[in-house]
Parts: sequence; structure tokens; C-alpha cells
Amino acid sequence: TAEPVSIVVCTKKIYLSPISAKTLYKRASSNDFDF
Repeated sequence: TAEPVSIVVCTKKIYLSPISAKTLYKRASSNDFDF
């Protein structure tokens, strides 16, 4: 019963990680000189 839950969590992480990566990349590229 734990396998479907872990699959859903993994798919959510895989789905959300590219979005967060794009936003972080945009922030890093736009605020590139602030670091």
C-alpha cells in the first residue's frame, strides 16, 4: 500500500522540480550580479 503513495510523491517532485529549477535559474540570471 506504500508503493502508490511513494510513486505519487516522486511524480510530484519530478513535476515540480523543473518549475522550481526554471524559477531559480531566472532569478539567478536576472540577479546574477547581486551574488
